[in-house]
Amino acid sequence: MMKVKSTILQYNRIRQSIFLMVCAGCLLSCSTATKITGSWRDPEAKSYKDFLVAVLTKNLPARTPLERDISSRLKHERVKERKV
Repeated sequence: MMKVKSTILQYNRIRQSIFLMVCAGCLLSCSTATKITGSWRDPEAKSYKDFLVAVLTKNLPARTPLERDISSRLKHERVKERKV
């Protein structure tokens, strides 16, 4: 009887381990790879007063919410907003 219980416990531990590995794999596969392909900064600039927030993407429905999110984060850092 004890051998059956230990076998069942081992089987349950293996199932839990496999389940956790599958969950971890699913979470890791859902992440996106973000890559900055280019940037420019004026070498003579001492500070910045104006910012332009633009999201360059082919996914138009995602563009506006991302631009709003970036703008709200800038507001949180006390950067003043100016509508163009």
